[in-house]
Amino acid sequence: MTNPLARRLPYSARSIVYDLLDFTPFEAQKAPLADVDSFNIVFAGGVGASKTEVQEKYLIPEVLPDSMRSVYLNLAGIPIDWNGKEVRKYFWLVSPDYELQREVFNRLVDDLRTLEVRLDGPNTPQDGSWWVRIKDSGTEVSSKSANQTNSFHSKALTGICVDEAALVPDFVRRERLIPRLTRGGSSDPWMFASGTFEGMGGMANLYDIGQGPNEQGITSYCMATWDNPVSFPNVTEETKDWLQWYCHKLPGEKELIDQTIEMERLAREALVLYLALTSMPADSFAQRYGARPQRPSGLVFPEFDQTRHVLHGLTFDPEREVEVWIDPGVQNPYAVLAVQFRGEIVEVVDELYYRQSSSEEMIRECIQRPWWPKVTGGQIDATQLEQKTVWQRSELWATRGLQPPYLRAQKVLIDMGIERTRLWLRQPVTNEVRLHVSDKCPNLIKEFGLYSWDKMRGETDQFRAKPISKNDHALTALWYGIVGKYGIGTGYEKTGRRTMEYRPRFPTR
Repeated sequence: MTNPLARRLPYSARSIVYDLLDFTPFEAQKAPLADVDSFNIVFAGGVGASKTEVQEKYLIPEVLPDSMRSVYLNLAGIPIDWNGKEVRKYFWLVSPDYELQREVFNRLVDDLRTLEVRLDGPNTPQDGSWWVRIKDSGTEVSSKSANQTNSFHSKALTGICVDEAALVPDFVRRERLIPRLTRGGSSDPWMFASGTFEGMGGMANLYDIGQGPNEQGITSYCMATWDNPVSFPNVTEETKDWLQWYCHKLPGEKELIDQTIEMERLAREALVLYLALTSMPADSFAQRYGARPQRPSGLVFPEFDQTRHVLHGLTFDPEREVEVWIDPGVQNPYAVLAVQFRGEIVEVVDELYYRQSSSEEMIRECIQRPWWPKVTGGQIDATQLEQKTVWQRSELWATRGLQPPYLRAQKVLIDMGIERTRLWLRQPVTNEVRLHVSDKCPNLIKEFGLYSWDKMRGETDQFRAKPISKNDHALTALWYGIVGKYGIGTGYEKTGRRTMEYRPRFPTR
């Protein structure tokens, strides 16, 4: 028989801990807190849906020393004869940066002190990782930043809590976190990922997988903003049902005219929700408040499909040449894509994507990447002549003994760049995919899922013929490169000033 102390505490024992902490779970919180069988638990919550609290309350029973856990098991009617031997365990709190998981950490320390657990620490420097250790068992909880994976040491972990999981790149979860959780035997490792949906990214995909049987051990749950009775005590069940209908139906402006009574009732019961609902698109409200993943309406690249275009394990091939496709930026993100080719198939194997960066800083970063020795040339925005000059004449080339890359530069109209990129996403006759993106390019993937046409004011289903000028920096670098490498194709008629006949300023060498 498996030792119950080697497994996660069942909910009957957890509830004893929660009573001691004066914590009563909301109805929508009970299911994820009671799930002690799933390997990967995904908890999606709307804004203000107490996601941080649920994550911390899932962790606290597992951090406690076995001397205390055995007591709670016996009180729950699960006989356990503890042998007096404590097992040391390791847990991580992971988020996009060190700041975001500090609320979870502080809640955890407060609860441990409430339960009178003897602590070593906590150690909370102004910058970097925080940690706390249980004196009786040596169990340790430390915080990690998904942006600094070099700190992910090869410890075998018992549990990982991922906060704001929608902002953590999928390859970090799959390649740097999952391998730390040793499955099988008497161990019971787990991952609890929570957050608010941000487009159709990795968390949304995990949520969809977890809604049915799967081989990955994923189970997903959600909690809408209005399911928090503390924040919204006056929201009736009738209004909740209507809000669920709204998030499922995504009604347009004309349809809402027939919902005047329901809208007035929502304004009386929860003015904050009413203001949010009336000030943002329906799909955005459904995602951020209803905890329902949404594919943004009016996407510029509806052909993009993560299952077809994102390749896990796509890495730099040292046998092939590399081009760098560049969209300079200062206040906006500065994007550099490392690209390889198989005939007309474009493979984006790496990206650099930084704000507040100069061309000199980007060059310094690029030449440290393993693919740089294979760079033969690339493409840059023709309007950024100053930045092109920096790339060609930087002092770094002389000091490092390197040759600058040969950069093509030509003006690419937005509509032409979009059209050519869509053809590489899916060839309309053969359905062939000619663009593959490594999962190590999270910003390019994210932009594909967010870049959308500008919606016309006062109309819910009409879009302008111009995209919204954001979420397009890595995409801009991509279409610069595609047009510069392969041209604009054939069969185009001249259209006055908007004509862009493909004549490379610099022929291929």
